[in-house]
Amino acid sequence: MLQTPFAPLPDDEFRKLVADGDAIPGREGSVLLVSKWRDPPGMEVEAFLVALRKQGSTLEARRFKTDVNVRVVRNAAAPAWGGRGLSPAAPIHT
Repeated sequence: MLQTPFAPLPDDEFRKLVADGDAIPGREGSVLLVSKWRDPPGMEVEAFLVALRKQGSTLEARRFKTDVNVRVVRNAAAPAWGGRGLSPAAPIHT
């Protein structure tokens, strides 16, 4: 499984994985994630996809036999914690 590469996951395939119970979209704070097992069931798939696009992230999947792993690939420019980017510190005048 670990040698199988990740590939982009189209929205329709993600919707099918969610409908089949193989992927559960969720959020912890401002971080979006996809899990296989979660209690409670996570977030609604369309709201998840909207939030994913808003933060500039994408989905990738790795398949091996009947198993699938889905991951969120975050945009490197967007802070993972969801806050505003930090500006450089002002110079200290002594």
